[in-house]
Amino acid sequence: MGNADEALAQIERALELDPFNTKFQAFYGMHLLFVRQYDDAIAQFQNVLRTVPNHPVAHSGLLEAFYAKRMYDEVLAEERFFAEGDLEAEDVLARGYKEGGFPGAMNLSAELWAARSRTTYVSGWSMARTYAAAGKYDQAFEWLERGFEERDPNMIYIKLFPVFEPLRNDPRFKDLLRWMNLPEQE
Repeated sequence: MGNADEALAQIERALELDPFNTKFQAFYGMHLLFVRQYDDAIAQFQNVLRTVPNHPVAHSGLLEAFYAKRMYDEVLAEERFFAEGDLEAEDVLARGYKEGGFPGAMNLSAELWAARSRTTYVSGWSMARTYAAAGKYDQAFEWLERGFEERDPNMIYIKLFPVFEPLRNDPRFKDLLRWMNLPEQE
């Protein structure tokens, strides 16, 4: 909602009450990400991962912080973490990167998941962020609208995730914020 100071007070209180809770530690990293303190966020997420190597929130936040800093090799390493064990997804990332660099990897990954979405559930939010990372903004908006229709709980963060920065001046983005009763911009 744009209340960064209030959010910081809440997460600091949670950490004061339970300093070893890795979920709270990861949420603190997300706060740092959302206020654009990317280096501090990266350090916080890496600290969480030293304790819980497979912590999904820490990996997700790390991926986004690396993206914000244009550290695309590191972003791809995090994408591979999420694809681990899915040989087709791993292959698509590698092939896409070889053929078209980071945008190529994200585009082929998005296309794979879009095809899979015809037979299994795929989150509109995750599809939108993958298309946005690929620079495919029209497709990103299609999936954001689907995420809104699905009531994906991650949709409330569209103003905060760096991957959606290029979409913010588009009227469709402002429509989404209005539909969700979120303030437009700080």
